[in-house]
Amino acid sequence: MGFDYVMVLMIGLIVITSILWIIAWKKDAYLNIASIGNWIIFCLTIVGYLYFISLFISHQYNFQAVYQNTNNQMPFLLLISSSWAGQAGSLFLWLCMHSLTLLIALRYKQYKAYISPILLVNQSIILFLVYKAQPFLKTPVAFHNGIGLNPVLSHIYMSIHPPFAFLGYALISLLFAFTIAHLVHPIDIDWVVKVKKWVYCAFFCLSSTIILGSLWAYSVQGWGGLWAFDPIENASLVTWILLMVLIHHITWYQKRKIAPHFSLLLMILIFSSVYHMVMLLRSGLMEQLTQHAYMGESLLSVLLIIDIVYFLIPILIFCFRYKHIETDKEKKYFTSAPYSIFLFSFFMLFLAGLLFLQINQPLIQRFSTYTLPSLTSWFLPLFYVGVLGFLITNQLPSFLQVFHRNHHQLQLISMIVTNFLISLLLSFVFILLSGNKLTTTLLPIVFIFFSCLWIVDSVQIQKKESVKNLVDRITHIAISLLIISFTLSSTDSSVKSLFLLPSDTIALEKISISMKAPPVEKEAYIGAIQTYPIEMNTNGNLYPIHPSIWEYVRKTVKTQMKIPFIQRVGFLDMQVIPKQKNQIEFIADELVYFKDSEIVISNKIHSPSPGQEGLQLVSADVIIKKINQDSEYKEPYVTEVLHITKENNQSDIRFNITPSYSELLETELHWSISETNSILLQSADWNDGIQVDLVKKPFVVGIRFSYFLLLLILLVRILFFRYKKWGKQYLFPAYHHTPRRQRHTD
Repeated sequence: MGFDYVMVLMIGLIVITSILWIIAWKKDAYLNIASIGNWIIFCLTIVGYLYFISLFISHQYNFQAVYQNTNNQMPFLLLISSSWAGQAGSLFLWLCMHSLTLLIALRYKQYKAYISPILLVNQSIILFLVYKAQPFLKTPVAFHNGIGLNPVLSHIYMSIHPPFAFLGYALISLLFAFTIAHLVHPIDIDWVVKVKKWVYCAFFCLSSTIILGSLWAYSVQGWGGLWAFDPIENASLVTWILLMVLIHHITWYQKRKIAPHFSLLLMILIFSSVYHMVMLLRSGLMEQLTQHAYMGESLLSVLLIIDIVYFLIPILIFCFRYKHIETDKEKKYFTSAPYSIFLFSFFMLFLAGLLFLQINQPLIQRFSTYTLPSLTSWFLPLFYVGVLGFLITNQLPSFLQVFHRNHHQLQLISMIVTNFLISLLLSFVFILLSGNKLTTTLLPIVFIFFSCLWIVDSVQIQKKESVKNLVDRITHIAISLLIISFTLSSTDSSVKSLFLLPSDTIALEKISISMKAPPVEKEAYIGAIQTYPIEMNTNGNLYPIHPSIWEYVRKTVKTQMKIPFIQRVGFLDMQVIPKQKNQIEFIADELVYFKDSEIVISNKIHSPSPGQEGLQLVSADVIIKKINQDSEYKEPYVTEVLHITKENNQSDIRFNITPSYSELLETELHWSISETNSILLQSADWNDGIQVDLVKKPFVVGIRFSYFLLLLILLVRILFFRYKKWGKQYLFPAYHHTPRRQRHTD
């Protein structure tokens, strides 16, 4: 009941403070009292969350959140991180970060009375979600140890990835408060420019969230790349794209006073998309689609209410107040260069809408009887069109500016041809460095070429270049390098499946893989980790590889977490991803390398199973091909075929293997079927063996470099907002400033 009293107290404080702010619209004497209310709400929220963290540190297992996410063996830093692992903790962290905006609002003396009530409404809604999640719910029994955190979350990025995400969401809430306040009570024509630094801060936080999450998934899950089109990744990308469009439009508004209405609309879309995505992951519709979905109570009804409150109502307000939005008509410049940015925005919004539709397929299917088509049939082709349109149109403003300034056609044509030739050469260099053959389609080459053209355009620095423009150009270079790296890493990856036993060596073209010793097992805070000492020899270099399998029991369910090992070899990443221990799994007709043999499953026949859904395996052939090193004949392989047939029609499916003993593998084989209807090949002689996937990913180093270059340059941009005068005088002494009115005379 204690938390219920605190909830009533907080709601009462929020209501009283909101009323004081509304009264302060007419009476300035209430401003200081209302400001104290903001401080009290902030302090109570922080104290409440610190108390919540203390429960995890002190192992208070009588609280359900602590019991489900910690145990006695967890390290201190992981105990703190586990406080935001569950639904209640993550919402509590969001509430804590959002309370910071109540203090930021107090910095704006002219606006704080108008934006604070809106922030308090947002604070109360998040507080209600926290209350519904019950962070202080007690367990029915007093436990002496907890279940422990899911090993997938036991990563250093768990300590910084969620805080960055919710801080970005809080800053987006601040932008939304400015937007609604301006629609209801117009504040100032240049208020959009004054909140630009918070747009950049939100963009930096969200970029950090996406980058850290991508690297986290890449190192822990081995998804084969740094982007897997997971729903939570796409949800973050939707908001990131909208923020990018907003930054460009605020910049053009600052220069030319163009379309302030569009910036307001973008802020509404950004804010509503954040709340929609967060609630969608907690709606109960995404549990089978992503590991980021929260289990437990469904919040589908809350999702619908949130969409009405944070999307439908603000859009209606925007439509009713559209004609009342103040614009500076005297400084409106209708030139082709600035307005070409709307074409760029169209493709960016097209990409965001496409991703949004892909994420919301489960929600659409919930309220529709129409069967939606598969993603591969419509999503990827349209996504490629959107990316290509983005790459082309983002270079139009600079091209049109050059076109207006160059009156000599020959000089302009010469510059265009030069840029095209340099871009072609640069594209060839990138493809050569990655070792990518790009033999499948022409589309990746087109992506790389236009990205290189963007780099060439960004490198051409003009005279009297401001630091702001220089930072923008480096940001464009980082994003174009990112597109190039993603394209190269996803078009020429190769996967080979191997089964290794201790003291075995498998040679594959220029690579040889060997396991020198049996696996080493060590205890973890939950379960045990088996590490396999593997060596990879390529190009005369020897690399130690240590893939691991973490076996644990959580909530009475025995599970495995397969931890890949990623070794960088030049511009390539070689991933060694554990697949199965002590057995070989055949999901499809893939080829598995074992010692000096190749094993493949073929001629699989399925039939309907009585009383069960789907098809069951009836028979198959396993083909074993062994290199015949002693033969003088032309045929380099000796082939053996084993037949698998179903023994009976009972639910416990058994198989006959004819013959059961393999001459080439020199062992007796056993077969079983996994839950996913894949074939498992087993042998009593294969203890301590492991099946791994060897994945080659070209030019992943370019993705990492682009990631950190983007974060670094965004951080410089944010610091320049804060220390602009100091930066001009000491850090950037060559900074040239052109008065605003002179910039319009170009």
